[in-house]
Formats: sequence, structure tokens, C-alpha cells
Amino acid sequence: MIGYSENMSDGDKEEENLSALERWEATRATPPTIFDVIATDNVDLFAAFVLRAFRAATIVAVEETRRVKRVRAAAVQAFSGDTLAAEDFLRGPDPALDNRTSLQTAVASETGADMVVEMVCRHNNIE
Repeated sequence: MIGYSENMSDGDKEEENLSALERWEATRATPPTIFDVIATDNVDLFAAFVLRAFRAATIVAVEETRRVKRVRAAAVQAFSGDTLAAEDFLRGPDPALDNRTSLQTAVASETGADMVVEMVCRHNNIE
């Protein structure tokens, strides 16, 4: 375990754990799995490994949520405020998207979200 000063804040402890994880990873030939981290019996390394994954997942979730929000707003506008029609459109499989839904496409990437917004606008002749 890492020795902490009694004066360290939780944020400082997290950053120290993350630094220790990076130092440990640098000694390895391949990126570790969670099982490698567990095998160390080091709770602080495990906490840092999980924290880093959680932070990365949070960033992805925020980006996906923003894309979905943008696509939904465009669809609702295109369907003259009819949210049910907009959701039906976004949730239905689309042959132009290899039978994926518009929402699946939007969540997958920024390019996908742009493509869906373009399709919605073209479909309803709005810009």
C-alpha cells in the first residue's frame, strides 16, 4: 500500500494512486488486465485501475449523451415538435444504415450523429 500523509486530500490520494499505477504499468511488457492488478493484492493499485476506467467511461457517456441529445432535437424539429414520431423514426431500423437505428448510429460516433442529422433534415427538407 501507498503511504499517505495525514494531510493529503482524497483527490491527492487518487492522483498518487494513479501515478503509482502508471509506474507499475511501465514495468510490465503488456498492458495489465484487471486480473493482473488483483493479483498484486494492492488495494490502492486496484482502486486506481477502476478509477481510471470509470473516468474514461464517464467521458464516453457524456459524449454519447450529447450526440443523442443533438440528434433528438433535430428529429423533433424535423417532425414539427411531434416527439413520438421523432422517436419512432430514431428507433426504427433504417436500410440506409445497414438496418441499424438512427440512435445506434448517433451513439457510435460524431460522424454517425452528423449523418443522422443530415438524413433527418433531408427527409423533411429543412436546414
